[in-house]
Amino acid sequence: MRHLLQAVSSVVLLASLGPACGGGQSTPSSQTPSGAITGRERLWWDQQAPDAEELARYSYVLYVDGLPVVLPGATCGALAAEGPTASCSSTLPALQPGQRTLELAARVTLNGAVLESARSAPLVVTVTGSASLGSTLPRVQPGEMRGPGGARYVIEQVAAGLDRPSALARTPDGLLLIAGRLGDIRIAEGGRLAEVPAVELSDADTSDACSPTLVVAADFTSTRQVFVGYVVRDSRGLRAGRVVRFREVGGVLGEPAVIVDGLPAEVSAPRIRIGPDGALYVGTVAHDPRDAGDLGSYAGKILRFTTTGGTPPDNPYRSSPVFSSGHLGRVDFDWEPATRDLWHAEPGPAGVSLGQPGPDGRIRRQAFLEGVQAAGMAFHAGSTPAAWRNDLFIASVEQECLYRVSGLSTPRAEPSVERLLAGDFGRIVAVLSASDGLYFATGNGGTDEGGRPADAVYRIRDADVQAGLGDGRRR
Repeated sequence: MRHLLQAVSSVVLLASLGPACGGGQSTPSSQTPSGAITGRERLWWDQQAPDAEELARYSYVLYVDGLPVVLPGATCGALAAEGPTASCSSTLPALQPGQRTLELAARVTLNGAVLESARSAPLVVTVTGSASLGSTLPRVQPGEMRGPGGARYVIEQVAAGLDRPSALARTPDGLLLIAGRLGDIRIAEGGRLAEVPAVELSDADTSDACSPTLVVAADFTSTRQVFVGYVVRDSRGLRAGRVVRFREVGGVLGEPAVIVDGLPAEVSAPRIRIGPDGALYVGTVAHDPRDAGDLGSYAGKILRFTTTGGTPPDNPYRSSPVFSSGHLGRVDFDWEPATRDLWHAEPGPAGVSLGQPGPDGRIRRQAFLEGVQAAGMAFHAGSTPAAWRNDLFIASVEQECLYRVSGLSTPRAEPSVERLLAGDFGRIVAVLSASDGLYFATGNGGTDEGGRPADAVYRIRDADVQAGLGDGRRR
């Protein structure tokens, strides 16, 4: 590549802002346009490159208040004869209301290293529409939907009045745990959302990218243990990931115990899961791509711990919690129910890469889902919808849908992708498989007619299955 990372220039938001010239390898301009946006505009920029081959290798990252967000849906047209410069565009990532500073950079991978251009001149915008987005999106009321072969499924609301939830978990006795972006954990039971949070993480960083994740213990029935992964600020003011174990008693999460601390979290909160083996798995993102392949760093890894924070003796690398390495994006993962094999999903500039790490940490099988953007994933292991059992479901914020992925269990892992609920419920931020259905949560923000938060959690089940909404008794 003769001229790596040519300039990014003329960054604009369609119909909202004027141009902000500069960036790339040139000196950024001091011009900082301001304007009000809804958060649903399209970002446009002019991208220089010496030829089409090099242009095709570029990916793009948008810095929102200094935090990088990969733009997997970015596309560029043909290079102009003079310049040469291509016109590129992308949808915006989810933006919090208020003043935001946006800067764009181009990336390319060369000999295993990720190189990044200088950032464009900043766009200073005031996000106004996201706060009322929930009331303006097209919506369908919970009801029936049709699946392959005319199968009838029911979509029902199981929790309402939420403010941009970030993760879901389900207990064996029917409690639905919902993590919120502001560090609160809510519990819903029998279709009713508790008015008081089960716990509020007072030390949590509440930035968008730092939204908490959670999972219940494999032996929850006897221990009542719940694990929460979130981001705090360390003594130097830097973001650090933390996993805390709580005990649920009477709708309250108490007895906090820090299990893992000091994890890399400059880009996002740690993603946590409990595996079929009962171990605690933690996914991290590499802020510096060089750390992803460094086994001495916890960044860009899937880590495997005991539920007390120790290192299992059968990990791939002796005395190290590293289970899988080399992850550059926000890695999510889950286990295929039929085989109990672990698959991970990692976003890239043109779609989602799926991989299956083996016992030695190396990738055994992989697949690529072109054009798919992922916020979360879950294999469906429940009894309803029965036809979807063992399929992978991916929540997409930008594309406002659930993706159903089948065919991963074939020897060559040749997936078939189906788009569900396209635009019907707005931004889908989380998906969860449970024995009584497939759950998903919306993250549109906004308020309803009564001024209450408008986000909700829904469940999909077979139309002929009469499932309750969590009537199990707590100890």
